[in-house]
Amino acid sequence: MADVDSLLLSLIDKEIPEGRQALRDGHENLAKVAAYCEQKYLETNNRYKSGADRGKALEETRAVFDETKQFATQSLASVAYQINTLALNMLGLLDQQVLKLQDMESKINHISEVSLSRFFLTDLHSYLCIVPKRKITS
Repeated sequence: MADVDSLLLSLIDKEIPEGRQALRDGHENLAKVAAYCEQKYLETNNRYKSGADRGKALEETRAVFDETKQFATQSLASVAYQINTLALNMLGLLDQQVLKLQDMESKINHISEVSLSRFFLTDLHSYLCIVPKRKITS
């Protein structure tokens, strides 16, 4: 049971908060990537606004697009991994809580059975003591 408690504490105190922080960091990083990519597009468009070298503009725009696509893919994969890790930790937490609840249920059932058997033994003992006295007095 100490194992379950230590795992629960580890999940609650360390792993889940770290996962949430990683998601927050991922959110900030995605915003930075988006701002960077937007800035690159604007720079490319401003550089070739006059249309002097249309081929060069298309080439640089394609390069910026490919870079943006790569950043977006990496960032989204990172966020998906972080969400998966956090979800697994949450499921682990729920599993550990189920184990703890099952253990508590087992203990409660045992206490109930012991109390009930004591009640019946006490009641039986009282009955056995009273019945012979009634027969003697009758």
